[in-house]
Amino acid sequence: MKTKIEELREIVSRRTESLKAGCVNQMILEAELTFIEKRHMEEYFIVAHRLFAELKKDERFLLGPGWNWMLSSHLCYVLGLSNLSPCDIDLTPIFMWGDDNSDLTIGIEVDEDSYDTVFDTAVSMFGYSNVARMPVMDKCKDYQRRQNMIGNDLYVGKSYPQVYALLLCFD
Repeated sequence: MKTKIEELREIVSRRTESLKAGCVNQMILEAELTFIEKRHMEEYFIVAHRLFAELKKDERFLLGPGWNWMLSSHLCYVLGLSNLSPCDIDLTPIFMWGDDNSDLTIGIEVDEDSYDTVFDTAVSMFGYSNVARMPVMDKCKDYQRRQNMIGNDLYVGKSYPQVYALLLCFD
């Protein structure tokens, strides 16, 4: 039986072969895999890869490119978690992530009508008892006030961005 890091490396190897030559720096990719292995986050990335692959099959909504450290991650690009090639945007990965304080939370954007679809897809893949979602509060706990500030009423009613955390737990 394969270990989780072996499984992740196999997925990465398969997907790297299918990408255009030169868009992934193998040295950076290996450094990212080593960093993830040291933090025991292999399963996190395997699950994210499976979920994103499934979500991309539904053409009714678009997945955003990701943000924060994902934009410079060769691994996230190879796994399809970010759709921006880090070589094309010329960010130095070490400045974006890679130290012990890095937050490797995977952030994506979907349109407002797709929140339920993402949740339902995760439930169908991983089981209802393993999936939860909750609104994300910002650090200053002033999320509601910020929502009201950025809402607009140019259209019928108000429109507010919503931020949810999708939690998958198998234990």
